[in-house]
Amino acid sequence: MVNIWEKFDKEIDLQGLKQDVEEAGKKSGQFEELPLGDYEVALSSMELKETKETKKPMITSTFEVIAGDKTGRLIFVNQVIETGVQISIGMEFLNSLTPDEENTLEFDGYAKLFEDLKPYEEHVKNNFEYVINVDKNKKDYNVYKIKEIFELE
Repeated sequence: MVNIWEKFDKEIDLQGLKQDVEEAGKKSGQFEELPLGDYEVALSSMELKETKETKKPMITSTFEVIAGDKTGRLIFVNQVIETGVQISIGMEFLNSLTPDEENTLEFDGYAKLFEDLKPYEEHVKNNFEYVINVDKNKKDYNVYKIKEIFELE
């Protein structure tokens, strides 16, 4: 039987790849936390899903930094939406992503939010970029605020 993997070994710099693996192992796949401050970003994705451990509903938004020395880094904005306060915070953040009042979201249940989120995500991705502020609250949790909206041409 032919070992097809020998072909891969011959086509790459095996010694260099082994060094890359060793370096990656030292970092354990961890990224340094983004420093607090303002970042120019574009929305990458947005969805309603369950938290991994507790299975509670959560809005997740992922932004990519598009300018400055942190270009390419991702910012993850997650908000559990189980209580009235949590839902209010989540909806306020989502609605801060568009300046047009006719393109806002309302909470009329989780199924309706799930249904409305995909077209809203597409609208936001196709029309806007942002300056987002990353800060900490009194409990040392990250908080995110849209400071500026740029309409795309």
